[in-house]
Amino acid sequence: MVELIKNIYRSLRWNLARIWLLLWPDVEVIGIAGSVGKTTTKEMLFHVLSQTYRTVRTPANWDPIFNIPLTAFRVFGKCMFIVELGIDGIGQMKKYLTLVKPRIGILTRLSLEHTDQDHLKSHKQAIQEELELIRSLPPHGFAILNADDPDIVANAYKMQATRLLYGFGPNARLKISNFRQSVTPEGVRTFFDMKGMLTTDTYELRLLGRHNALNACACVIVGVVMGVSQNKIQQGLLEMKSVEGRLNPKRIGDMLVIDDTYNASPASVEEAINVLVDLDQYNGVLVLGDMLELGNYSEQAHVDVGKYAGSKGVKHLIAYGEMANHVVKGFGKDEFVHAMESHQDIAEWLRSSGTKTIVVKGSRSMKMEKVIELLMTR
Repeated sequence: MVELIKNIYRSLRWNLARIWLLLWPDVEVIGIAGSVGKTTTKEMLFHVLSQTYRTVRTPANWDPIFNIPLTAFRVFGKCMFIVELGIDGIGQMKKYLTLVKPRIGILTRLSLEHTDQDHLKSHKQAIQEELELIRSLPPHGFAILNADDPDIVANAYKMQATRLLYGFGPNARLKISNFRQSVTPEGVRTFFDMKGMLTTDTYELRLLGRHNALNACACVIVGVVMGVSQNKIQQGLLEMKSVEGRLNPKRIGDMLVIDDTYNASPASVEEAINVLVDLDQYNGVLVLGDMLELGNYSEQAHVDVGKYAGSKGVKHLIAYGEMANHVVKGFGKDEFVHAMESHQDIAEWLRSSGTKTIVVKGSRSMKMEKVIELLMTR
């Protein structure tokens, strides 16, 4: 009976939110989908659009079925409504699109996510779910697409909206170049150039990673589409600071520890590896807990990220969890890879290693933040 009452309440709330949004035709809805990068892009875009417009975004990274209708009631008049469309089950994107009708859609990156039997079951199914957003955009809309993702490029023409492809590679119409980043005592400094239709502009971020330059590029495009000036776009990007657990740098003694413990997928692990190698190519240490909810892809995915770390020049790799041996197998450098059994063991090894730069990464349930806490409480 309690569950029945809850379901009736949820359905009523959903339908009321849908009616509410129909009352405000001047609301501009911007949907953000993808396997990784949604939350950061959403927050970054909020800062960019808020320079010119009243802007509302869905909060944190909560359950969208719960938070999208609640947030919708804060929308009225002429307003930008940024909606993060996270999925972990079949049919969820279509469900969201019965409530919100984006004219602008951002697709960040497609990767292995929630591919176990309790969720999306396969990578192909996950891709199809994410693509529902851009397929739903109207002819007068804009699909803002990561041109460095081959799965996105392969599906870039299956839509009615105007396609705007951004990235570092040859498929991008709006191209990023001259990327550089550093961590100084004053904080993170990241710069990149973005070549538009007529000009090339330089932008600055307070976030690490080439993937965050990609996220920023998507936000720049939305800002331009919505008439935000270049100066205000830049100001909005600078207001975006690193979030706890998302490539957040911490100084612990003479060590630079990059806290990326919020969650982990193959794509986000690759991004973390890229940051580590860029900051400390010869002495960096990657600490990696298991990536969860990958189903039948799990063993190979862990081998693959181990291989990726080795190929990029990571000096030391510490693996933790049931999949540790698969990561070790992929890394291949026997004298520089370690499978460890506890957070305490990892912290003790790091203290004694003399290393200067460390990235700590893993899925939420692996609680990899405990490694950082142990380092800080020495």
